[in-house]
Amino acid sequence: MRHSRTSGALAAALLAVLTASGCAIQKPTLALRDIEVEGIGFHQIDLVLDFAVTNPNDFGINLYGLDYELTAGGGRLAGGSLPRPVGSLEPNRTIVVKAPVSVTYGTLKPLVSAAKSGEAIDYEMTTTATFNVFGVKVKVPLRRSGKIPPLRSPSWRFTDIRLVMPGPAVEVSFEVDNPNPFALPLKALTGVVKVGDRPVLRVSGTTLDPVPAKEKRTVTVPVKLDSAGVLSLLREGLADRRKLSFEGNLALDAPVSLHEFLLGHLAKEE
Repeated sequence: MRHSRTSGALAAALLAVLTASGCAIQKPTLALRDIEVEGIGFHQIDLVLDFAVTNPNDFGINLYGLDYELTAGGGRLAGGSLPRPVGSLEPNRTIVVKAPVSVTYGTLKPLVSAAKSGEAIDYEMTTTATFNVFGVKVKVPLRRSGKIPPLRSPSWRFTDIRLVMPGPAVEVSFEVDNPNPFALPLKALTGVVKVGDRPVLRVSGTTLDPVPAKEKRTVTVPVKLDSAGVLSLLREGLADRRKLSFEGNLALDAPVSLHEFLLGHLAKEE
């Protein structure tokens, strides 16, 4: 404890000496530069907060910590802290620090229910950057507010498989429900068609049309058959469709329009 008090006193004395000698110490600055949509899924949306951190001094300092939180409707949506220390800042330089944050549809559900149809939701972001300047911790707060659309969880399900002749080939169909006010880009479908417990056909599709806002669409992925045995097993499954199933994953791309919405509805720094 005595060592900590001595170090703090020495740091304060050093700052006083630098200031008295004409070496002006300026407070570092923090600004929100961008809100990236890193990814979107069927359970959550992954965002990245881009902060511009500036050291206006003629000497280097350290960014010791960065804590951030998103709140709305009196409740916490998401937040986090970057590992300490975050990084160093060279003299008279600005760096970009990226802070990941995930917002689940579950936390948004009460807000969406309370909002009027199609009405955007107010949110607030509070951030505190902690700098280490010659051993002295300097805190710089930032508060921003904005709006997010009433986001709802999308869903998808396997619906059908049918033989296409000549070929032979099959078409695997699935239904995507997009309840959100922006188009949902589909990135890729991967998985396996099963007949009973037997995997018989591997499915991979990457050229998929987006699902328009507030629409439900059936998407079809064609797959070539290269084995008579596979064809025979599929015919068995098609004869009794209760035996047919699909296990896989539908990946989504980040909607550009959601990124534009978040930036367009971001208020100035408070």
